[in-house]
Amino acid sequence: MMKKNITTLLAVALAIGLTSCGDKESTANSAPADNYPIDVCVVSGKPLGSMGLPHVIDYKGTTVKFCCDGCLPKFNSDPEKFLAKLKTGE
Repeated sequence: MMKKNITTLLAVALAIGLTSCGDKESTANSAPADNYPIDVCVVSGKPLGSMGLPHVIDYKGTTVKFCCDGCLPKFNSDPEKFLAKLKTGE
């Protein structure tokens, strides 16, 4: 009886684990909910999320996303150059 309970418990845990993995994968591949125009960092060109959660700022009313917070100083050196990438979708 104990062996059957353990087997059932393991089966349920495995099913839950596989379901949550599938959810993460489908979320990562879906379009951003906020309609952000590009899927890469405006500074480095690396995919957003490639270095953990994207670093997000509001620059004069425009949302800007970076692959990491290390890209912020370079953005601040010439914001208009990087904002142009958002406007062209590159």
